[in-house]
Amino acid sequence: MKVTRSIAALTLTAHGVASQGSHYTRHVRAADELTRDGTATRAVGKGGGLTPLEVRLGSAPPTTSNSRVLRNLTLFDGEALHPLPQTVVIKDGVVTAVLPSSADRELVDEHERLGIVVQDKAGRFALPALQDGEFHFHTPDQFLSEWTNIPPSEDQPVKDDAGRVVRPPMGKLYRKLVDRGLMKTIVPFDFPYGNVAGTAQNTPHPLNDMVTSMNFGVFTVHDMQSNPGLTRMFVRARAAKLEGSPPKQSGTPEERMLTAFAKNTPRFNTSGNWLIAGDMQYYPKWGTEGFYNLKDGWTKEDIARAIERRKTYHGATYIKVYYDDQRRRGAEQPKDRPAIDKETLAEIVVASHARGLPVVVHARTVSEAVEALERGADCLIHTPGDAEVNERLIELARAHGSPLRLHPERAASMVPSLTVLLAQIPRASRDPFVSRYVGQHWSWTADPAIADEVDTYVSPYDTLRLLANSPATPGADHALLFRNVAKLHAAGVRLIAGVDASGAEPAVPGLTVHYEMALIRAALMEAGGLSAREASLEALKSATLNPTRMFAGDDAKKEGVPYGLVRPGFAADLLLLADNPATGDFKSTVRIRDMYRAGYPVERRVLRQRPLAARKLANAMMTP
Repeated sequence: MKVTRSIAALTLTAHGVASQGSHYTRHVRAADELTRDGTATRAVGKGGGLTPLEVRLGSAPPTTSNSRVLRNLTLFDGEALHPLPQTVVIKDGVVTAVLPSSADRELVDEHERLGIVVQDKAGRFALPALQDGEFHFHTPDQFLSEWTNIPPSEDQPVKDDAGRVVRPPMGKLYRKLVDRGLMKTIVPFDFPYGNVAGTAQNTPHPLNDMVTSMNFGVFTVHDMQSNPGLTRMFVRARAAKLEGSPPKQSGTPEERMLTAFAKNTPRFNTSGNWLIAGDMQYYPKWGTEGFYNLKDGWTKEDIARAIERRKTYHGATYIKVYYDDQRRRGAEQPKDRPAIDKETLAEIVVASHARGLPVVVHARTVSEAVEALERGADCLIHTPGDAEVNERLIELARAHGSPLRLHPERAASMVPSLTVLLAQIPRASRDPFVSRYVGQHWSWTADPAIADEVDTYVSPYDTLRLLANSPATPGADHALLFRNVAKLHAAGVRLIAGVDASGAEPAVPGLTVHYEMALIRAALMEAGGLSAREASLEALKSATLNPTRMFAGDDAKKEGVPYGLVRPGFAADLLLLADNPATGDFKSTVRIRDMYRAGYPVERRVLRQRPLAARKLANAMMTP
């Protein structure tokens, strides 16, 4: 019997990613034993089996068009809020016109004569689909090893200074969810992956991060460091210009899977993995293919070769550099991750810019941020949190502040990472401050206005991630972070909402983009003096216009149709909200009522297995 392997397996194994017995290998093997007609050759996992590939990929022909007219929208186009109700005309997945609804009668009549759907969306707030400016594929190993190996004597609730339980015993909570069948692998869309025997049954597949991103309106992710096999798969879909297109009904199983893959997951940009020094590998099972870490004695040619490899093989559209000397923050530098020196950073920037690639730099201190911008870095990852930003940093960040940037006429960009950085502040000092504005991430999601949305479209496993504790950073200051964000914004720095959900951070892809926007809004109001309306619009820009211009240039175009704005000539990637977050409750960004990708309606995927089960269990265990 001939076996046709899926593109997932080809990608993961061909590039040295899947090792014997690894989490990824088990999923791939379970999916790959397909006959010529796509039927599974054997049942996989406990009491389960794989359905035919055509069924798994959703072989039913599309029943909807990607041409339509949406009328009477309150429209934020990515840059400005339109004062009058707007009509957006979409043809073949591209926005062809935006005009006041009061002047659209002739146009509407013409489209109705052509049989194109015209929909009245009065009361809906429209904006471009969101973007995550710091995406990582999450692997559950860190959480699972923490939760499953806690000795019962240490598996205790965490209390605040007032004696209130703010985090349940996570090992006990995890075991309860497993016992109730709520932690099984969930990949509820068209991939030949499924539950397999062993611990993987209680392990979410990394692709769930993409499902959750789409569920909360994030149609573009900018990957900063992830499994290279998975990133290669997404890069192949991007290169084939398949994003947003319906799955093919013919062709090889690989072709059909690739189109389904592209249709159901966000647009994917990548750094091709970050540049670091030394031998550090977060995930040894990935192998060394494509990393090309900086070594002692590397020449300019070696650095250029590493960057060229990221661009041509891994599809990098920007380069990320780990420039973090933890000794500057009073911590010990990991032995496998020595600090990169300033001269090497400068060579990386020169080699990247020579290939048209902007450079983003992971930096945690003011001095590191200054050194990065002095050498031409285009974007900072993380708000400097060790001191007040100084005049030198502000000067460098302004437009024309550094002649070495890829586009010197533009101001620098920054991913503030407030969700993650605030989580590193000891809870006793953090809670009163953050709660004045948006509440902690867990309590923010419990607001009745959005709780049902969260618990419907977030998996039980991801619900637990919201309770995670990041390691505390000595001397971290919540008010300082807000002030530094506001000062850099006032200097013209483009703020970009990014989740950074890579390990133990209390963050969930997709959902946390909304929380990060809320924190950016709070910083600009508290420390920047902006009105609620002004801060809300700037926060919306941080997940629409700003990442578009940083990662895709002012023409917002990488491959195919430009994206990121609701304007003629741009991809028809839109979200329609129940309410206006610019003038009302900013949490309404979560209350998505319609989504369109390349003009096609997109359904949100229900992830809860039992209504509110994970939240109810957690809350019950935090109640005295």
